[in-house]
Amino acid sequence: MFVFTKIGKKFEIKRAAFSENIFGEPLALSMLREKPDAKIPTFLEECFQIIESKTKTEGLFRKSGGQANIELISQKINECQDTSKVKDILSGEGIHDITGLIKLYFRSTLDPLIPFRFYPVIQKIVQLPETNERLFSMKRLLHTFPQLNFRIMGRFMECIKKILMESETNKMTIGNIAICVSAIVIKNPDSQANCGYYF
Repeated sequence: MFVFTKIGKKFEIKRAAFSENIFGEPLALSMLREKPDAKIPTFLEECFQIIESKTKTEGLFRKSGGQANIELISQKINECQDTSKVKDILSGEGIHDITGLIKLYFRSTLDPLIPFRFYPVIQKIVQLPETNERLFSMKRLLHTFPQLNFRIMGRFMECIKKILMESETNKMTIGNIAICVSAIVIKNPDSQANCGYYF
Protein backbone atom coordinates (compact mmCIF):
# COMPACT_ATOMS: atom_id res chain seq x y z
CA MET A 1 0.00 0.00 0.00
CA PHE A 2 1.22 3.49 -0.83
CA VAL A 3 0.20 6.97 0.25
CA PHE A 4 0.63 10.46 -1.15
CA THR A 5 1.99 12.85 1.44
CA LYS A 6 1.50 16.58 0.99
CA ILE A 7 4.59 18.69 1.66
CA GLY A 8 3.79 22.32 0.98
CA LYS A 9 2.46 22.38 -2.57
CA LYS A 10 4.26 19.20 -3.59
CA PHE A 11 3.39 15.55 -3.13
CA GLU A 12 5.66 12.75 -2.12
CA ILE A 13 4.83 9.07 -2.51
CA LYS A 14 5.95 6.61 0.12
CA ARG A 15 5.14 3.08 1.17
CA ALA A 16 2.65 3.35 4.01
CA ALA A 17 3.39 1.72 7.33
CA PHE A 18 0.09 1.30 9.15
CA SER A 19 -0.74 -0.47 12.39
CA GLU A 20 -3.53 -2.97 12.85
CA ASN A 21 -5.67 -0.41 14.65
CA ILE A 22 -9.13 0.60 13.50
CA PHE A 23 -9.12 4.16 14.82
CA GLY A 24 -6.63 6.57 13.25
CA GLU A 25 -6.00 4.49 10.12
CA PRO A 26 -7.41 4.35 6.56
CA LEU A 27 -10.99 3.05 6.30
CA ALA A 28 -9.94 -0.10 4.46
CA LEU A 29 -7.72 -1.28 7.31
CA SER A 30 -10.73 -1.52 9.61
CA MET A 31 -11.88 -4.52 7.54
CA LEU A 32 -8.68 -6.57 7.92
CA ARG A 33 -9.87 -8.33 11.08
CA GLU A 34 -13.41 -8.89 9.77
CA LYS A 35 -14.92 -12.13 8.50
CA PRO A 36 -15.20 -12.44 4.69
CA ASP A 37 -18.97 -11.84 4.72
CA ALA A 38 -18.75 -8.59 6.73
CA LYS A 39 -20.05 -5.55 4.86
CA ILE A 40 -18.80 -2.87 7.25
CA PRO A 41 -16.67 -2.91 10.43
CA THR A 42 -18.39 -4.91 13.16
CA PHE A 43 -18.08 -2.18 15.76
CA LEU A 44 -19.88 0.29 13.46
CA GLU A 45 -22.73 -2.15 12.86
CA GLU A 46 -23.04 -2.77 16.59
CA CYS A 47 -23.05 0.99 17.27
CA PHE A 48 -25.73 1.58 14.65
CA GLN A 49 -27.92 -1.16 16.15
CA ILE A 50 -27.58 0.34 19.63
CA ILE A 51 -28.55 3.78 18.32
CA GLU A 52 -31.51 2.34 16.42
CA SER A 53 -32.77 0.81 19.65
CA LYS A 54 -32.72 4.24 21.33
CA THR A 55 -33.89 6.61 18.59
CA LYS A 56 -36.14 8.51 21.00
CA THR A 57 -33.14 9.75 22.99
CA GLU A 58 -32.85 13.52 22.77
CA GLY A 59 -29.84 14.99 21.00
CA LEU A 60 -28.42 11.95 19.21
CA PHE A 61 -25.12 12.97 17.57
CA ARG A 62 -25.61 16.50 18.94
CA LYS A 63 -25.02 15.92 22.64
CA SER A 64 -21.51 14.99 23.70
CA GLY A 65 -20.55 11.87 25.60
CA GLY A 66 -17.71 11.50 28.07
CA GLN A 67 -14.52 12.07 26.11
CA ALA A 68 -12.31 10.03 28.45
CA ASN A 69 -14.65 7.05 28.25
CA ILE A 70 -15.00 7.35 24.47
CA GLU A 71 -11.21 7.25 24.16
CA LEU A 72 -11.12 4.20 26.44
CA ILE A 73 -13.73 2.38 24.34
CA SER A 74 -11.81 3.18 21.14
CA GLN A 75 -8.67 1.74 22.70
CA LYS A 76 -10.51 -1.46 23.61
CA ILE A 77 -11.86 -1.71 20.04
CA ASN A 78 -8.36 -1.21 18.65
CA GLU A 79 -7.01 -3.98 20.87
CA CYS A 80 -9.85 -6.41 20.18
CA GLN A 81 -8.82 -8.80 17.41
CA ASP A 82 -11.91 -11.00 17.88
CA THR A 83 -14.85 -9.12 16.38
CA SER A 84 -17.31 -11.42 18.18
CA LYS A 85 -16.31 -9.68 21.42
CA VAL A 86 -17.08 -6.15 20.20
CA LYS A 87 -20.69 -6.38 21.34
CA ASP A 88 -19.53 -7.09 24.91
CA ILE A 89 -17.21 -4.07 24.82
CA LEU A 90 -20.07 -1.77 23.82
CA SER A 91 -22.66 -3.32 26.12
CA GLY A 92 -23.84 -0.98 28.84
CA GLU A 93 -22.19 2.12 27.42
CA GLY A 94 -24.18 5.37 27.33
CA ILE A 95 -25.85 6.23 24.06
CA HIS A 96 -24.00 9.54 23.72
CA ASP A 97 -20.72 7.71 24.24
CA ILE A 98 -21.74 5.39 21.40
CA THR A 99 -22.50 8.28 19.04
CA GLY A 100 -19.30 9.92 20.25
CA LEU A 101 -17.40 6.76 19.32
CA ILE A 102 -18.74 6.94 15.78
CA LYS A 103 -17.79 10.60 15.52
CA LEU A 104 -14.30 9.85 16.83
CA TYR A 105 -13.88 7.04 14.31
CA PHE A 106 -14.80 9.13 11.28
CA ARG A 107 -12.75 12.09 12.48
CA SER A 108 -9.68 9.93 13.10
CA THR A 109 -9.62 7.99 9.82
CA LEU A 110 -6.83 9.12 7.52
CA ASP A 111 -9.21 9.18 4.56
CA PRO A 112 -12.69 10.71 4.98
CA LEU A 113 -15.89 8.74 4.42
CA ILE A 114 -16.57 11.08 1.49
CA PRO A 115 -13.26 10.89 -0.42
CA PHE A 116 -11.46 14.14 -1.18
CA ARG A 117 -11.59 13.63 -4.94
CA PHE A 118 -15.39 13.93 -4.88
CA TYR A 119 -15.46 17.36 -3.22
CA PRO A 120 -15.37 19.46 -6.44
CA VAL A 121 -18.32 17.51 -7.86
CA ILE A 122 -20.29 17.86 -4.62
CA GLN A 123 -19.68 21.61 -4.63
CA LYS A 124 -21.24 21.79 -8.09
CA ILE A 125 -24.18 19.59 -7.09
CA VAL A 126 -25.16 21.72 -4.08
CA GLN A 127 -25.31 24.74 -6.39
CA LEU A 128 -27.90 23.13 -8.68
CA PRO A 129 -31.16 25.13 -8.59
CA GLU A 130 -33.66 22.25 -8.35
CA THR A 131 -33.96 20.06 -5.26
CA ASN A 132 -34.82 16.93 -7.25
CA GLU A 133 -31.86 17.53 -9.52
CA ARG A 134 -29.54 17.84 -6.51
CA LEU A 135 -30.89 14.64 -4.95
CA PHE A 136 -30.60 12.68 -8.20
CA SER A 137 -27.08 13.92 -8.85
CA MET A 138 -25.96 13.13 -5.30
CA LYS A 139 -27.46 9.64 -5.45
CA ARG A 140 -25.70 8.99 -8.74
CA LEU A 141 -22.42 10.25 -7.28
CA LEU A 142 -22.71 7.98 -4.23
CA HIS A 143 -22.80 4.95 -6.51
CA THR A 144 -19.32 5.88 -7.77
CA PHE A 145 -17.82 5.80 -4.26
CA PRO A 146 -15.33 3.06 -3.30
CA GLN A 147 -17.35 0.01 -2.25
CA LEU A 148 -16.50 0.20 1.45
CA ASN A 149 -17.26 3.93 1.64
CA PHE A 150 -20.55 3.31 -0.16
CA ARG A 151 -21.58 0.50 2.18
CA ILE A 152 -20.69 2.45 5.32
CA MET A 153 -22.43 5.58 4.06
CA GLY A 154 -25.54 3.60 3.16
CA ARG A 155 -25.70 1.95 6.59
CA PHE A 156 -25.06 5.29 8.31
CA MET A 157 -27.87 6.96 6.36
CA GLU A 158 -30.21 4.08 7.24
CA CYS A 159 -29.49 4.77 10.91
CA ILE A 160 -29.97 8.52 10.43
CA LYS A 161 -33.31 7.91 8.72
CA LYS A 162 -34.55 5.99 11.76
CA ILE A 163 -33.42 8.83 14.03
CA LEU A 164 -35.34 11.35 11.91
CA MET A 165 -38.50 9.24 12.18
CA GLU A 166 -38.48 10.11 15.89
CA SER A 167 -37.49 13.76 15.43
CA GLU A 168 -40.42 15.11 17.45
CA THR A 169 -39.14 13.19 20.46
CA ASN A 170 -35.37 13.29 20.02
CA LYS A 171 -35.33 16.93 18.79
CA MET A 172 -33.05 16.04 15.88
CA THR A 173 -34.30 17.74 12.73
CA ILE A 174 -32.90 17.24 9.23
CA GLY A 175 -31.08 20.54 9.60
CA ASN A 176 -29.26 19.95 12.86
CA ILE A 177 -28.43 16.32 12.16
CA ALA A 178 -27.01 17.38 8.77
CA ILE A 179 -24.68 19.77 10.60
CA CYS A 180 -23.58 17.05 13.02
CA VAL A 181 -23.01 14.45 10.29
CA SER A 182 -21.32 16.66 7.71
CA ALA A 183 -18.75 17.67 10.31
CA ILE A 184 -17.53 14.07 10.61
CA VAL A 185 -17.79 12.68 7.06
CA ILE A 186 -16.11 15.63 5.33
CA LYS A 187 -12.60 16.89 6.05
CA ASN A 188 -10.66 19.93 4.93
CA PRO A 189 -7.91 18.65 2.58
CA ASP A 190 -5.71 21.66 3.35
CA SER A 191 -5.72 20.79 7.05
CA GLN A 192 -4.54 17.24 6.44
CA ALA A 193 -0.89 16.36 6.08
CA ASN A 194 -2.17 13.19 4.50
CA CYS A 195 -4.33 13.60 1.40
CA GLY A 196 -6.18 10.32 1.71
CA TYR A 197 -5.44 8.79 -1.69
CA TYR A 198 -4.52 5.15 -1.14
CA PHE A 199 -3.89 2.36 -3.58
